[in-house]
Amino acid sequence: MEKLSQLHELYINGEWFGERFEKIDVVNPANQEVVAQVPKVGREEALKVVDAAHEALPSWSSLTADKRAHYLEKWYTLIDQEKESIGKLMTEE
Repeated sequence: MEKLSQLHELYINGEWFGERFEKIDVVNPANQEVVAQVPKVGREEALKVVDAAHEALPSWSSLTADKRAHYLEKWYTLIDQEKESIGKLMTEE
């Protein structure tokens, strides 16, 4: 299987976070290989995510159903284009 070891950060409300945090290894349980690293974050970062989602809801809700459907279809297309690599990563983690 192709090695997918990566370092990931958090994207919260238009900003990338993660460099200043300790890292957690994501380990493939089948062979103990590290397939990725993610920031070890806590309550403060979780609250930022919740706050950002709460702030975005009125804007999202004000869009027409057609416009929301357009965004969801675009998201689906992007995921579909990457389904092989996503599937490999999900299997490894």
